[in-house]
Amino acid sequence: MPYYRRAGHVPPKRHTQHRRPDGGLYYEELVGEEGFSSDSSLLYHEGVPSALVAARTWELPDASTVANSPLLPRHFRLHALFPAGDGGPVDVVTGRRLVLGNADVRLSYVVADAPSPLYRNAIGDECVYVESGGGTVETTFGVLPVRTGDYVVLPRGTTHRWVPDPDAPLRAYVIEADSHIAPPKRYLSRYGQLLEHAPYCERDLHGPAEPLLVSGGETEVYIRHRGAGPGGQAGTVHVQQRHPFDVVGWDGCLYPYTFNIADFEPITGRLHQPPPVHQVFEGRNFVVCNFVPRKVDYHPLSVPVPYYHANVDSDEVMFYCGGNYEARRGSGIGQGSISLHPAATRMARSRARWSVRSAPSSSTSSRSWWTPSVRSNSASPGSGARTRATPGPGPGRQGRDRERSRKQLLRRRRGLWRAVRRRGGLPPGRPAAAAGASGAPGAPVGLVRPVRGLLRVPGRPGRGADRAAHGQSDPARGPAGPPAGTGALGPDGARCPPGRGGGTAGADAGRGGARGAGRPPAR
Repeated sequence: MPYYRRAGHVPPKRHTQHRRPDGGLYYEELVGEEGFSSDSSLLYHEGVPSALVAARTWELPDASTVANSPLLPRHFRLHALFPAGDGGPVDVVTGRRLVLGNADVRLSYVVADAPSPLYRNAIGDECVYVESGGGTVETTFGVLPVRTGDYVVLPRGTTHRWVPDPDAPLRAYVIEADSHIAPPKRYLSRYGQLLEHAPYCERDLHGPAEPLLVSGGETEVYIRHRGAGPGGQAGTVHVQQRHPFDVVGWDGCLYPYTFNIADFEPITGRLHQPPPVHQVFEGRNFVVCNFVPRKVDYHPLSVPVPYYHANVDSDEVMFYCGGNYEARRGSGIGQGSISLHPAATRMARSRARWSVRSAPSSSTSSRSWWTPSVRSNSASPGSGARTRATPGPGPGRQGRDRERSRKQLLRRRRGLWRAVRRRGGLPPGRPAAAAGASGAPGAPVGLVRPVRGLLRVPGRPGRGADRAAHGQSDPARGPAGPPAGTGALGPDGARCPPGRGGGTAGADAGRGGARGAGRPPAR
């Protein structure tokens, strides 16, 4: 973590005696990364944290994968993995289903309605996006309240358990790394502070407020570790002599925390900004990005997004967790879908140019206001993001907003048209005048208009809508009216909903992601 926290009571100097009220000693435990050479925290336990009574093998959930052969874009409907009313209680740890994975990152999905056992991932950090629902995550550092749209970052080796709220199931999109997960280095000063150009700051990161003291004797802890199982993983259950939640105080820079996608402030530009500006976290050979509603491409001659693009160094995984993604209309992609775009394939927004293939054994769905996207140097048949839904205005206010937006848009059209004429007119091949709804000259591509206080870009779901969004006439329909739609477009042309929304948790290998040799994706 980039900054220091302290909870409970600790001695004034590290590695010195910390006495109980009765004169006995608390047991100090150092939890640190990279062999004492990186972030760490000191925890003070009532009992010996390493005392074990017994151990047995834990058969992990199926972690086997299959190759993406022949190489194709894939579409997975995650909600279909957990149909309503099917089976018994499910928890976030033992009930998660692997959807995509490679040597660097594994993406899973789960719909949980029961508390999980105590769990510790000894392979890498976990980043869990709460698509919907809420609850708490109990850890050795304290309790983390979680809600829809939260990323929950759990450092490697953190003992914890998930307790969903009883009112509704908790839908979670799980990113399991083979490394640590942290803010991008370019966002941090050389001392670890988040810089001014970063899309979030330390105030947006929420760690445990106070220790969680649980008294108890022998307690089981489920551990995921390296071994001879599928994907090089194995499981063990340790029976500890005392409950691990016996910490009276801790301090340091390594601890679990939450970050809500609603606190992510998107970076915009007059022309289309590449996905690295949407990055929120990074691990080894992958990055996690949030594609949220934002002011998009407001240069008068900007190219409509998304332009065709191909990332030749990494696979891209998009998790659609909210909004009306008009650019995917007709493709079958909806909330709760994952789309896999392997390296060496081309991405575009039109359903006529991008075919979606559904894998019968791996279908899933999700719901949220942002789209998490993972980019990695190879992926096999998940990732997470977080959302906060805001209630819309009443019908009267909606009508007033539409009329105000229409007038503001027409004023901008006139101003931009005059600016273009002053600079020598439109480029060759552009119509000299395209009549708008009011008879004013047509607007250049990329106009934006305010909706409920936020800037939105008109959608372009089809040819006729494209003409209307650009202020041009459609020969089949007559003069164009005001641009349709109130959602912003994501980087792949997908529409995000009104309000704060849309994120994509993805793994991207390469510089500005993490670059690595491409390995064929597996299931």
